[in-house]
Amino acid sequence: MIDLSMKIPPELKIREHNGVKIEKWILRKAFEDTNYLPDNILWRYKVQYAQGAGCESLGEKIANKEMSEDEFEKIKAENPKATINSREAAYYFKIFRKFHPQNSILGSIGIWTGFDFAEEKEKVKGTVC
Repeated sequence: MIDLSMKIPPELKIREHNGVKIEKWILRKAFEDTNYLPDNILWRYKVQYAQGAGCESLGEKIANKEMSEDEFEKIKAENPKATINSREAAYYFKIFRKFHPQNSILGSIGIWTGFDFAEEKEKVKGTVC
């Protein structure tokens, strides 16, 4: 599944609509007008898995424990094409880059092109369209 998803061009995965970045675009479009999912589910904001599991602050706590402010600033400075706006984001980015060191993959992963962890924690309901 991962192999297949990495072959899908980034512009089919992430689209901008009315100034909002919509992730999983091609998947949402595939289910549009099928009546399999109601629109409020199909087009709702994508939230972190942790929100649904009730442990949304766990990643932040781990990142703050495992990563210094200096390491956060260094990762941010070394990766200007990625949006890294918190230690939590830097911590995940560090893990991600361990397995995916190539820069070309960043455009396929919406989290590094404008994701704001604090903002996403606020978005628990609503739709993107």
